[in-house]
Parts: sequence; structure tokens; C-alpha cells
Amino acid sequence: MRQGRSAVGIEDMPENWNGTLLEGLASGDRSALRQIYIAHKDALLTVAASMTGDLPMAEDALQETFVSLARTRPRLPSEQRLKAYLFRSCINKVRDMFRRRVHCSPIDETVLTRTTGGNTPSELAEQSDDVRLIYEALQSLPTKQREVVALHCLGGLTFRESAQLLDTSINTAQSRYRYAMSKLKDELKGGAHV
Repeated sequence: MRQGRSAVGIEDMPENWNGTLLEGLASGDRSALRQIYIAHKDALLTVAASMTGDLPMAEDALQETFVSLARTRPRLPSEQRLKAYLFRSCINKVRDMFRRRVHCSPIDETVLTRTTGGNTPSELAEQSDDVRLIYEALQSLPTKQREVVALHCLGGLTFRESAQLLDTSINTAQSRYRYAMSKLKDELKGGAHV
């Protein structure tokens, strides 16, 4: 995988791209799968990395998500359904990995580079301590709170979308988010970084 942000994102696609790609996906068109991958990989990898704190594990979850998509070739009515399908699948892959794997290796610099938009090494060096503290604080959160934070803050999903993906109510998702933010604030205040 190439580091940094991809040059093509959802906002760069033609207006009718989703219908064409969804039809292509359903018929097994590999180029449609590739374009869907390009459009969604960064957000999914960021969410998976924030949930695991481990780049190889996050990349495995991303790969398994797209292998599953290619195998099942679901007929999805809209881009929004595709996005929900991908996030749900990725979250489930991470959960499955945690069930199978007892220990997660510490976060490494490549996770930081990926999730900070591919900054130069000197820029990353200046930010790495703060970013590392944030990731360590994220890892200290209970799983359900970390999932909401990852989906809302890093995945760009609304509380409604996050709640649907996590099979919970909007109020519960918002409550988990508030508790998580409070814990993160307290954790980071201890290090005098807030």
C-alpha cells in the first residue's frame, strides 16, 4: 500500500460514480472494486488503526474487509449503504482479530505517518509526541467508547451512522462519546497537553 492520502477521493469522482461502481461491484468488475478501495481505504484504515493501535493489524482488517466485499459482491442501493457496509465490516474484522489475538504490538511510526496525512519526517517529528499521547489515550478507552470516537472523529460519521453501525441508539453513541472525551481530556491533562 502507498503511504499518505490517495490522490482520488469520493469528492473527486464523477457525479454518477456511485451507481456505476455499485453496479460494477455487483457484477464482479475489478476496476469498480479498485475505485471503491481507493475512495474508502484511508478512512477505514484510520478507524482500524485507531481501534487497534497496530498498523499491521489495521491493514489486515482493511484487507479482510475488501476481500469480503469482493467475495460477497453485495447489491447495495446507494453509496451511503456501501459506506455503512464497509465500516461495519471493518469494525467486525477488528473485533474478530481481537478475539483471536491476545496481544497487540505498540503503535509504530508508520501508523502516525498514515494518520497524520503523510507529513514529512521533520513535521512528523515535531508532532509525534503529541500524536503518540493521543493514540495511547485512545487505546486506554473501553472498546465501545473507542469505537464511537474512531467512527465519529476519524471516520467522519455522524452519531446516527455510528449508532447504526454499532447497533445501539443515538443517545447511547453520544453518551459513549461524551464519556470518552471526558476520559481523554483527563488523560491528556495529566500529561499537560490540553
